Amino acid sequence: MNNRRYEDTMNSAMRLLREPRSARDFTYLILAMIPVGYTITYSALGELVGKPPRAIGAYMKYNRYPIVIPCHRVVSKNGLGGFSLGGLEVKKKLLVIEEALDKNNNRLLRVIKTAREFWNVLERQGQTIASIST
Repeated sequence: MNNRRYEDTMNSAMRLLREPRSARDFTYLILAMIPVGYTITYSALGELVGKPPRAIGAYMKYNRYPIVIPCHRVVSKNGLGGFSLGGLEVKKKLLVIEEALDKNNNRLLRVIKTAREFWNVLERQGQTIASIST
């Protein structure tokens, strides 16, 4: 990807996060707030945005900005769940790099399972909604 195209893509992604216009955009904003080293379940993310887990899965499938909007951090209640960009092995590698997955036993280390837990994690990290969109 040339520099100009990369800049255009990043600008589009950041504009989407600053000015969410749909439930999908708002979901991406919330997902972008998940700290490195954490994952969130489809159901917890759905609880935060008022959508069912299947809708969250569809939003992740059509994520055009995986560098900015880390869809690999969304997992199922029972494990890693799906991943379309590069497959499940890429998801595992990304989560190992972020220290969210134990590479020896494929165990998720820090999973956010409820909306309340999401807000608690952000508070401990010193994050707010305003901090992601600036």
